Amino acid sequence: MNRISQDKERHADEASRLLGLNQQLKEELADARQQADTQRQEATQYKLEAGNLKSQLEQSKADQERQQTTLEQQQAETMKLKTIEAALSSRVDDRNIKIKQLETELSTLRKDKQEDTQQIATANAERDAAKARIRELSTECGELRQENKSVLLLNASLKKKDQDQDQNQ
Repeated sequence: MNRISQDKERHADEASRLLGLNQQLKEELADARQQADTQRQEATQYKLEAGNLKSQLEQSKADQERQQTTLEQQQAETMKLKTIEAALSSRVDDRNIKIKQLETELSTLRKDKQEDTQQIATANAERDAAKARIRELSTECGELRQENKSVLLLNASLKKKDQDQDQNQ
């Protein structure tokens, strides 16, 4: 009986040990389940965060693409404006050259006008002098006509006297 009692005691110890192990395994299983739940929650949280980050990344990419498109449009507009500015600058330069040419031409025309005015003044003075000379000559011509008439009358009178004398003789 001793052996049976020892076997019983051993079996009781073994059962007690197994119950302790079973309890310990249950606790470890509960802890493992708790850790698994915590890890699932963390994984879900990480998935949500990853989804949010992915959404933010996609939004950032879309924003970056819009900004890139806007930048390219602005660069194209800037190039267009630079081309227009260069064309306008060229036109302004051409106009400035034309203005300088016109100013030079105007200066030449003013000098020519001054010379023409001086020539006209000289011509007017010469014309006035010529008119005065013509009046003098006209007066002198009138006097010469009178003198010529007088000479003709005197000549005619002398001829008549000579004829009368020739007839009287």
